[in-house]
Amino acid sequence: MNTVVWLSLAVTLLSGCATTTPRVVERAPAAEAAPVAAPLPPPLPPLLKEDLVKLAKQGIAAEEIIGRIKESHTRLRLSATDVLSLKTQGVPLAVLDHLLDSDRLASADDCTAQINRNAEDARSAQAQAVQQAELMGWQRCQMSYPMAPFPGWRPFPYRR
Repeated sequence: MNTVVWLSLAVTLLSGCATTTPRVVERAPAAEAAPVAAPLPPPLPPLLKEDLVKLAKQGIAAEEIIGRIKESHTRLRLSATDVLSLKTQGVPLAVLDHLLDSDRLASADDCTAQINRNAEDARSAQAQAVQQAELMGWQRCQMSYPMAPFPGWRPFPYRR
Protein backbone atom coordinates (compact mmCIF):
# COMPACT_ATOMS: atom_id res chain seq x y z
CA MET A 1 0.00 0.00 0.00
CA ASN A 2 2.79 2.38 0.93
CA THR A 3 4.62 1.81 -2.37
CA VAL A 4 1.43 2.47 -4.32
CA VAL A 5 1.01 5.86 -2.61
CA TRP A 6 4.63 6.83 -3.29
CA LEU A 7 4.45 5.63 -6.87
CA SER A 8 1.24 7.57 -7.59
CA LEU A 9 2.73 10.68 -5.96
CA ALA A 10 5.87 10.42 -8.11
CA VAL A 11 3.82 9.92 -11.30
CA THR A 12 1.63 12.93 -10.45
CA LEU A 13 4.63 15.17 -9.81
CA LEU A 14 6.46 14.08 -12.94
CA SER A 15 3.40 14.43 -15.15
CA GLY A 16 3.13 18.08 -14.16
CA CYS A 17 6.58 18.70 -15.66
CA ALA A 18 5.91 16.90 -18.94
CA THR A 19 4.15 18.69 -21.78
CA THR A 20 3.02 17.44 -25.15
CA THR A 21 3.65 20.67 -27.06
CA PRO A 22 7.26 21.59 -27.78
CA ARG A 23 8.50 25.01 -26.80
CA VAL A 24 9.30 27.36 -29.66
CA VAL A 25 11.73 30.17 -29.00
CA GLU A 26 11.57 32.92 -31.54
CA ARG A 27 14.86 34.64 -32.10
CA ALA A 28 15.47 37.98 -33.71
CA PRO A 29 17.70 38.00 -36.78
CA ALA A 30 21.30 38.92 -36.09
CA ALA A 31 20.95 42.23 -37.94
CA GLU A 32 18.09 43.34 -35.66
CA ALA A 33 19.67 42.08 -32.44
CA ALA A 34 22.57 44.52 -32.22
CA PRO A 35 22.16 48.01 -33.60
CA VAL A 36 25.25 49.29 -35.33
CA ALA A 37 26.74 52.30 -33.57
CA ALA A 38 28.39 55.06 -35.51
CA PRO A 39 32.18 54.77 -35.42
CA LEU A 40 33.90 57.10 -33.00
CA PRO A 41 36.08 59.82 -34.44
CA PRO A 42 39.80 59.22 -34.04
CA PRO A 43 41.27 60.77 -30.88
CA LEU A 44 43.02 64.07 -31.25
CA PRO A 45 46.80 64.00 -30.94
CA PRO A 46 48.14 65.65 -27.78
CA LEU A 47 49.17 69.26 -28.16
CA LEU A 48 52.83 70.22 -27.93
CA LYS A 49 54.32 73.41 -26.51
CA GLU A 50 54.82 74.71 -30.03
CA ASP A 51 51.13 74.11 -30.78
CA LEU A 52 50.14 76.15 -27.75
CA VAL A 53 52.33 79.04 -28.93
CA LYS A 54 50.82 78.86 -32.44
CA LEU A 55 47.26 78.89 -31.05
CA ALA A 56 48.06 81.85 -28.81
CA LYS A 57 49.64 83.80 -31.67
CA GLN A 58 46.53 83.16 -33.81
CA GLY A 59 44.55 85.08 -31.19
CA ILE A 60 42.41 82.15 -30.02
CA ALA A 61 40.79 82.74 -26.62
CA ALA A 62 42.18 81.00 -23.54
CA GLU A 63 38.93 79.08 -22.94
CA GLU A 64 39.05 77.61 -26.43
CA ILE A 65 42.70 76.59 -26.04
CA ILE A 66 41.81 74.95 -22.71
CA GLY A 67 38.93 73.14 -24.46
CA ARG A 68 41.32 71.79 -27.08
CA ILE A 69 43.72 70.69 -24.33
CA LYS A 70 40.88 68.78 -22.62
CA GLU A 71 39.67 67.20 -25.88
CA SER A 72 43.13 65.97 -26.81
CA HIS A 73 43.93 64.82 -23.24
CA THR A 74 47.18 66.78 -23.32
CA ARG A 75 49.37 66.37 -20.27
CA LEU A 76 52.52 68.44 -20.20
CA ARG A 77 55.06 68.56 -17.39
CA LEU A 78 56.17 72.15 -17.37
CA SER A 79 59.26 73.35 -15.59
CA ALA A 80 59.60 76.92 -14.38
CA THR A 81 61.68 77.69 -17.46
CA ASP A 82 58.95 76.27 -19.72
CA VAL A 83 56.29 78.38 -18.00
CA LEU A 84 58.36 81.57 -18.41
CA SER A 85 59.19 80.74 -22.01
CA LEU A 86 55.54 80.05 -22.91
CA LYS A 87 54.41 83.24 -21.15
CA THR A 88 56.93 85.38 -23.03
CA GLN A 89 55.77 83.78 -26.30
CA GLY A 90 52.18 84.90 -25.61
CA VAL A 91 50.42 81.89 -24.08
CA PRO A 92 47.70 83.18 -21.68
CA LEU A 93 48.15 82.64 -17.94
CA ALA A 94 44.82 80.78 -17.72
CA VAL A 95 46.17 78.16 -20.14
CA LEU A 96 49.40 77.79 -18.15
CA ASP A 97 47.44 77.49 -14.89
CA HIS A 98 45.24 74.81 -16.44
CA LEU A 99 48.27 72.85 -17.66
CA LEU A 100 49.93 72.99 -14.24
CA ASP A 101 46.71 72.04 -12.42
CA SER A 102 45.87 69.20 -14.80
CA ASP A 103 49.37 67.73 -14.42
CA ARG A 104 49.12 67.95 -10.63
CA LEU A 105 45.65 66.35 -10.63
CA ALA A 106 46.75 63.61 -13.05
CA SER A 107 49.69 62.78 -10.77
CA ALA A 108 47.33 62.62 -7.79
CA ASP A 109 44.95 60.37 -9.76
CA ASP A 110 47.84 58.06 -10.64
CA CYS A 111 48.80 57.82 -6.97
CA THR A 112 45.20 57.18 -5.96
CA ALA A 113 44.84 54.42 -8.56
CA GLN A 114 48.05 52.77 -7.31
CA ILE A 115 46.85 52.97 -3.69
CA ASN A 116 43.51 51.41 -4.67
CA ARG A 117 45.26 48.59 -6.56
CA ASN A 118 47.50 47.89 -3.56
CA ALA A 119 44.51 47.87 -1.19
CA GLU A 120 42.59 45.48 -3.47
CA ASP A 121 45.59 43.17 -3.69
CA ALA A 122 45.90 43.19 0.11
CA ARG A 123 42.16 42.42 0.52
CA SER A 124 42.33 39.50 -1.90
CA ALA A 125 45.47 38.14 -0.22
CA GLN A 126 43.78 38.39 3.18
CA ALA A 127 40.63 36.66 1.91
CA GLN A 128 42.76 33.87 0.43
CA ALA A 129 44.67 33.48 3.72
CA VAL A 130 41.39 33.25 5.67
CA GLN A 131 40.05 30.67 3.23
CA GLN A 132 43.21 28.57 3.57
CA ALA A 133 43.08 28.80 7.38
CA GLU A 134 39.44 27.69 7.42
CA LEU A 135 40.25 24.80 5.10
CA MET A 136 43.09 23.68 7.37
CA GLY A 137 40.73 23.89 10.35
CA TRP A 138 38.16 21.73 8.58
CA GLN A 139 40.80 19.19 7.64
CA ARG A 140 42.01 18.98 11.24
CA CYS A 141 38.45 18.61 12.52
CA GLN A 142 37.79 15.80 10.07
CA MET A 143 40.94 14.04 11.23
CA SER A 144 39.92 14.48 14.87
CA TYR A 145 36.31 13.41 14.38
CA PRO A 146 36.31 10.80 11.60
CA MET A 147 32.83 9.46 12.36
CA ALA A 148 29.83 11.77 12.47
CA PRO A 149 27.04 10.81 14.87
CA PHE A 150 24.41 11.60 12.21
CA PRO A 151 24.36 12.83 8.57
CA GLY A 152 24.92 16.54 8.17
CA TRP A 153 26.68 16.93 11.52
CA ARG A 154 29.63 19.28 11.45
CA PRO A 155 32.09 19.97 14.23
CA PHE A 156 33.18 23.48 15.20
CA PRO A 157 33.58 25.90 13.32
CA TYR A 158 30.05 25.90 11.97
CA ARG A 159 30.53 27.95 8.83
CA ARG A 160 32.20 26.67 5.71
